[in-house]
Amino acid sequence: MDVTIDGSFAARQCTVIDISEGGARLRVEDPQFVKPHFHLKFDRASPGRACKLAWKKGDLIGIKFV
Repeated sequence: MDVTIDGSFAARQCTVIDISEGGARLRVEDPQFVKPHFHLKFDRASPGRACKLAWKKGDLIGIKFV
């Protein structure tokens, strides 16, 4: 999976630790890259899901789907 920032071509790899209907917990390779609002893409061809950052702790982040 990739985390992409709106308006940017850059993407970073991430690993889903937990996922639910309302959000997810992810491990990201570069936590500083993650902005308050971003898209989570499940593959390169998908449009992705709009997300809001809920929390950060080390390389783990919590997100809410919007």
